Amino acid sequence: TGVQTCALPIFLSATLRNFKFQTKEFSTETFWTESTTAGFAAEFICKDLELKIDPNQAYLAASLCNVGKLVGAICYADQIDQAYVLTNNPKEPINWPEAEKRLDAYNHGVLGEIAATLWGFPDYVLKPIMSHHTPSSQVKDEIQGNMMFFDDADEDTNETKGPRIEDLVALANQYSHWI
Repeated sequence: TGVQTCALPIFLSATLRNFKFQTKEFSTETFWTESTTAGFAAEFICKDLELKIDPNQAYLAASLCNVGKLVGAICYADQIDQAYVLTNNPKEPINWPEAEKRLDAYNHGVLGEIAATLWGFPDYVLKPIMSHHTPSSQVKDEIQGNMMFFDDADEDTNETKGPRIEDLVALANQYSHWI
């Protein structure tokens, strides 16, 4: 059931809140505010559009999609601080992946995927970690262009499957930055 598949990520997420960041600029409050905002956005979209995705799983997947930033804040604090400063420059804001490229820093998606695998996160959390920065134009094209994002029909049964959780998390992650 949904409750059983959510138990491990909920437990691990609660445990992760106790990890001490080694950063000076990027705070635990910032991380968890961003995480819960993404989670609430995913849950809202899921419920509002009546998607065939468990809203609890949507919340957990979106709230944990940036877990690589948490790993970085513990293990690579200087890189995370530098990326945070770059992404919050009001004169020239850039997104987190671009900041990582400029700094030749570790990719937080890769760090998150490694950590999530080691921690035994289920696939519905693991899969969105690497794709949560799907360019908004690609998500927009999928939504407005051919509606495949929301109406992905199974060719054999012609039954509507709806979006993958990875697509929902990418959209919720983008919305969380706008919020």
